[in-house]
Amino acid sequence: QLLMDKNIGILEEIVVQHPEMARMCPTSVNTCRIATLLGDKKQGIVYAFLRIGNGKYVDNFNNGGMVVPIEEDRGEIIYPALDKSGHLYDVHPLTGVPIKGFKIPLWDEVIALVERAGQVVPQVGVVGWDVCVTDNGPLLIEGNDYPGYDLAQIPDDGDPHPRQGLIPRFEKFGIEV
Repeated sequence: QLLMDKNIGILEEIVVQHPEMARMCPTSVNTCRIATLLGDKKQGIVYAFLRIGNGKYVDNFNNGGMVVPIEEDRGEIIYPALDKSGHLYDVHPLTGVPIKGFKIPLWDEVIALVERAGQVVPQVGVVGWDVCVTDNGPLLIEGNDYPGYDLAQIPDDGDPHPRQGLIPRFEKFGIEV
């Protein structure tokens, strides 16, 4: 109310996600969290996750949502999703949509967008991009200077001892860990 009294406000366009993404969970905009890195040896995608809502209006893992790794080369989900309580989901509990086998629409465009965005301020180096897929293509929601290392270290198959951590992914970019 205080901002309105001072005629200060922000108007934002409503984001309408791609029908395939809405089919997964229509109560929230389901976003891809994709970490890009400008390293000494190369630049590109470090990791990608799909963040899925679970009945709330947000897809945030810390607010009831689920996460699942995305196969970066093809935009496909091959593992079950996981919530913060450690429950695994092969299908979405509210919509019944299969999570394993789900393909992110317009994936090549999503990757091209974050790779371009990662070049805009090269001094930042690592950015975790939240990307919504719409009928008109991918849309950047925000860039995070903390890209969600916690998400990337969640076991991709429910195994509490994951086979691969983040170190090999960063070493590919010439980063000494």
